Amino acid sequence: MNLRLKLVLACLAFLWTNFAFSQEPDDTIFTHPKYDFTVELPENFMLSQDPIPEVAVIVQKIPDKFPIFNVIPQAKSMPIRTISQEAWAEKVLADYKKAGITGAEILSTEMVKTKIGDLLTANVKYLLGDNDLIASVSLVSTKNKHFILTYMDKFEDYDQQLDYRKNFLNSFTVPGQISYEEAKKWPSWAYAFLILGILGLVLFMHVQRKKRLRRN
Repeated sequence: MNLRLKLVLACLAFLWTNFAFSQEPDDTIFTHPKYDFTVELPENFMLSQDPIPEVAVIVQKIPDKFPIFNVIPQAKSMPIRTISQEAWAEKVLADYKKAGITGAEILSTEMVKTKIGDLLTANVKYLLGDNDLIASVSLVSTKNKHFILTYMDKFEDYDQQLDYRKNFLNSFTVPGQISYEEAKKWPSWAYAFLILGILGLVLFMHVQRKKRLRRN
C-alpha cells in the first residue's frame, strides 16, 4: 500500500467506533514489539497498537479525541540528507491531495528539535469531516526503514497544545535512528569510500582484461 493511502487511513482512523481504545496501557512508556520503537504517553491519553495493518500505533487524548499522534512504519530507509524542507512539504502535500484531501495546504515547514536532533516536519492544514485540522508530519529514518510521525489537532487548539507535539516527538526513539545532522555529516565519508570502491573495481576489471589480452 502506498504512502498517500496510509496517510489518509491514519487521518480517518480516529473516526472509527471506539477504535480499541478500551484501556489505558500498564505503563506510560510503550515499546512496539515488532518495530521496536518507544513512545511516551502523557496523562489522559490512550493507545491502540496496530489498529490497522498500515499504522503501528495511534495515541489519542480522552475524552476530547484530540490531539492524536500516530506512527506509520515504512519498509525502506529514507535518504534524509537529500531532502530539503520544501521537498518534504511538497511530498506530504501531494500525498494528502492524491488521497482525496483536496483542500489541504502547507502552513509551514520546520526542523523540530528533539533529543536526537532536528526532524524534518511539514505542517498541513485541512478539513476532515467537520474538523478543521492541522497535521505536523515528521520524518524519522534508520538504516533499514523509516517512520512517518503525524501529530494532529484541531486548528483552534493547535498552538495552545503544542507541548504535546514536542513531548511525543521527543519521546519517540528507535534503534539505529539517524538524525538529520548525522546524515549531513557521514555522507562525505560514505560517498568517498563508495567512489573509491567503484574506482577500485573498474581498475581491477581493467587489469584483468589486460591480463586476458596478454594470454591471447
